[in-house]
Amino acid sequence: MPKNVKNTQYYFIGVAFRVLNCIRYALFGYRTSRTFSINQFERAIEYDFRVVENWIKYLCKYSIKSNPLKGRVVLELGVGADLGTGLILLAMGVKKYIAMDVHELAKSTPLQFYDKLFITLKSNFLIVMWIC
Repeated sequence: MPKNVKNTQYYFIGVAFRVLNCIRYALFGYRTSRTFSINQFERAIEYDFRVVENWIKYLCKYSIKSNPLKGRVVLELGVGADLGTGLILLAMGVKKYIAMDVHELAKSTPLQFYDKLFITLKSNFLIVMWIC
């Protein structure tokens, strides 16, 4: 089979999946950005800490600073189910955190999640380090 024919098939398969996803979201809405519920507070908090840890790990590869985000403005596109990542970054010295998402999932995050996140930040903040 010629290469361009195979690529055309993959293109139309991709278009079909995109159309099916649009129909699914139109009928049922976009409910979660993760494979688990936001009501699993400990798991969601652990997830947010891992996201920040990975960001820092990869930023340290390109920065000579030990704290590459301190004093910086961070824009997160597609924040998902909660604003935990931003709160962790602010606790670590980010100057300003701006969050944008097409889907308003973060609006429905229970306040208990943030209560538990703040307790975790207070008790474990020394564990979260900017180490490159």
